[in-house]
Amino acid sequence: MNEWATRGVPNRCTPHCHARRVKLVVGLLVLASACTPDVCGSVEIRAIDPETQHFDTDGDGDLDLVEFCGTSYGAFALDRPDYDLMIISFDASAPDNEISSDGTISRVVLPAAQIAILNKHLVPGTKLTMANIAGSGLHKTSAAAIYNVYPLTAATMEIISGPHEREDEVVIDEEHWSEEWEISWDLEFGDGVERWTGTDRIKRSDGDTIGTPTHLPPDYAR
Repeated sequence: MNEWATRGVPNRCTPHCHARRVKLVVGLLVLASACTPDVCGSVEIRAIDPETQHFDTDGDGDLDLVEFCGTSYGAFALDRPDYDLMIISFDASAPDNEISSDGTISRVVLPAAQIAILNKHLVPGTKLTMANIAGSGLHKTSAAAIYNVYPLTAATMEIISGPHEREDEVVIDEEHWSEEWEISWDLEFGDGVERWTGTDRIKRSDGDTIGTPTHLPPDYAR
């Protein structure tokens, strides 16, 4: 006897009804899995706080975070036309992709990194080193701490392919564009205090010309 019958409600679910229920459950499971992005990068942060210690999954003293794939997560880029630069900003997420975990990482650590390269290097197959990249990483060591900024101390990048998915649009009489580039990176800040590695498609959009960029790469002609 099922739960409905014990409550005085007749069991009217036919085999067709059961089939529809199964299809609904399967559909919800597929939808849930589709909403979980793949991992395209790893982030190691030397900042162990009691609230975040469980993110040190390999016991080496670093938080083990991730960069999720896709243009809606992790990394994005802006064009700086007046300096002929591409500025890439990186973000890190908790591996379980849970809102509560990401909230803890954001509140306690809030890691981020930014680098700059010249637009002339945006050619598929181009490999970049410290001679072509400038940047810094930052994070807090605890919820009560202030930010520490760490200089770029080792770096390699490769422009794998692009541009992809070029889009041009007009918003309130202003022209805007975006495109995607597949890039791999291995970036170290503060002699290993932070390390960001990965391969992903990064969305590059037109930026403004306000102020001086935070970073100018070594091969920028001053």
